Amino acid sequence: SFVLSLGQTNAHIGEPDSKISQIDEAKVEVQTQDADIGWAEDIKQKDTSRLSSEETIIPAHSLPARQHSTTEYLPFMIHSRSPPGLLPLFPSYSLCRLGPSNHYSHMIGLDLPGFLPGSNFLLPWDISVKSELEKWPTVSETFGAGKKRMLRKLAKATVEGGDTMTTVRIFLGMEYECPRGHRFFCSGPDKVIKVSSNSIVKDNASRLVQMDMPLYTSCHCKQPKGCLSQMMRIYIVTPTDVPNCPPVRVQISPEIQPGSLPCPQFHPGFDSPLELPQDGIWVFRLPHIYRDEAQTYLMPNDHHLLHSCYLHKGMFNYRIL
Repeated sequence: SFVLSLGQTNAHIGEPDSKISQIDEAKVEVQTQDADIGWAEDIKQKDTSRLSSEETIIPAHSLPARQHSTTEYLPFMIHSRSPPGLLPLFPSYSLCRLGPSNHYSHMIGLDLPGFLPGSNFLLPWDISVKSELEKWPTVSETFGAGKKRMLRKLAKATVEGGDTMTTVRIFLGMEYECPRGHRFFCSGPDKVIKVSSNSIVKDNASRLVQMDMPLYTSCHCKQPKGCLSQMMRIYIVTPTDVPNCPPVRVQISPEIQPGSLPCPQFHPGFDSPLELPQDGIWVFRLPHIYRDEAQTYLMPNDHHLLHSCYLHKGMFNYRIL
């Protein structure tokens, strides 16, 4: 009985050993986790100290400036006296591409609704640029090549080397629209575009790019006199790049005077002229109403004040690359 009781005692004594080992393992895991946390905190402190030391090295002038355009907005439109660097709360202009330049035919005009008969044509604006033509092939090139290759070179070479002038054609149009939806293009102040019986435009854009254009003009529809139309859209057809000729890019910078002085000049807010990509029919939509911080500028009721509302000359320009 003593042996049996001793065995039972030994059995009871042996059970806590497994529990003690489990407790020891838990302590080891806790110590390991504490060590990992302490190691991570040390790295974080080192990174913080490194960043703080780097921040002290960065000069003050290279730090990013506060962007007002992301925190403040103008409750009115951008004009010549508005604070610089601020954007309007709502957009007033838009620019869209209708398609490639070959979609416009100068023999048909724009196929859009609402235009008065014969007034849907754009005005050509010809730009002369220097182009480099290929030279005449030498004797060795002529007799050493095949007949087809020789004829191909002879067809391309029209002069013996040197530079020649190439004409790049751009199309422009300023569209007016009356309250009844009648639309037309003007080639000058109060001058609607005219075409001949065979759909040939008699005017060009030389006057259009060198003079102020009225913001309001009389509509030539069959309505009582006094129906005014407003300039609403501006069309620009940019050319495709011509081989052996430097590319030409059209630039626009519109400035509108919607009232008599001291009315400011309204513009989209470009820091520099907007350059349009090549090969496209572009439409630039103007606002219908102009407003600054003081008042709203509507169409004048007095016809004698119409001459003080206009689009400034110099809107169109080009750059040869």
